[in-house]
Amino acid sequence: MKVYFFFILFLTQIATGEVVRDHIMSLDLGCCGEDHLLKLNLGRVIFLKNKDAKQKFLKTDTLYEFMTDKNNYLVNFRKVKNVNNSENSKRGYEFMPKPFSPTILKDSVQAKNIFLRMRRNYTKDGQCFNRAHVWTFEEFRKYKTKLEKIFIFFTNRYIRLYRFHWWFHVSPLTYVGKFPRVLDRRYSLGPLTIKTWTDIFIKSKRTCSLIDKFSDYSLHQESEHCYLHQSSMYQVIPRDLEKLELYGEGKEFFFKSEIDRAYRDAFLTVPN
Repeated sequence: MKVYFFFILFLTQIATGEVVRDHIMSLDLGCCGEDHLLKLNLGRVIFLKNKDAKQKFLKTDTLYEFMTDKNNYLVNFRKVKNVNNSENSKRGYEFMPKPFSPTILKDSVQAKNIFLRMRRNYTKDGQCFNRAHVWTFEEFRKYKTKLEKIFIFFTNRYIRLYRFHWWFHVSPLTYVGKFPRVLDRRYSLGPLTIKTWTDIFIKSKRTCSLIDKFSDYSLHQESEHCYLHQSSMYQVIPRDLEKLELYGEGKEFFFKSEIDRAYRDAFLTVPN
């Protein structure tokens, strides 16, 4: 009877929480009773209580399915089979030689036109990096416009303070002359200045410092609430930025497997 009671309690916790399947990006341990932060490869953050011992079993090269409760604390996890798409990833759509140079627009009308051309039939739960990847891909393929991407990274300090469930967000970026404009059709009605865009997500309204490499974020988690990093349109997730910094392995293609996955995850219809 006791076992049955705890089984029902466990199922109730699962029902009011979420199930997330992903690899681990990092496990940032809390100090002095703070929650540990489990950062997943695709952007989610899961809280672990400071006394929780589950973290010693987790590995970054393993695919897991994580179960959380309604407060985003880890309830349980299990290993799942990892499907390797490395062969498909070698098929590229377009090649752009180094260094990457974004298209410079003449006026704000051009920026607005790009924004209005961006596909709108995105899914409610699609990932931001998949939306950004499709938007930059379609603009380049149809109009040869080279957009950048801008990543906003939320620090451990900010995540703990506001109980934030994500550690990054990404959107296309263009330039009107020398002025950058963010093109985030999911969260805005038109091109935005960078500060106006970050204020959508940063409740403290603090200015996010611009960084040159991913480690400037990963190694400095307590001094700021957020950081910004600009990249070429080919980089998809922060893991790509990390590989570029550590090994010089920057992407120079739109890979077919990544584009196909981005359409399936982030949009209601997939073009033929």
